[in-house]
Amino acid sequence: LVAEEYINIPNILWILNEIEELAKKNNRRKITLFIPVTDFAITNIISGKGYLSEGVLREPYKKGVDITVFSKFLDSGGSDINEL
Repeated sequence: LVAEEYINIPNILWILNEIEELAKKNNRRKITLFIPVTDFAITNIISGKGYLSEGVLREPYKKGVDITVFSKFLDSGGSDINEL
């Protein structure tokens, strides 16, 4: 979870880069993120980093809050919008 005052593009990109670097160091092949469907700012940033939506989980943790499942294969060289 990220406090509202820290949700901005540089911070989210930093967090994603740290997650990806740690996953690579640990020889992981895929990263999966669970983001509430109403977090449009984070969803846009994640999509721009090459993560794809795999679907929506209906109220998995809290009543009335659906979750979008995003994933990225690390070895696929997914298209990062920042590299275009």
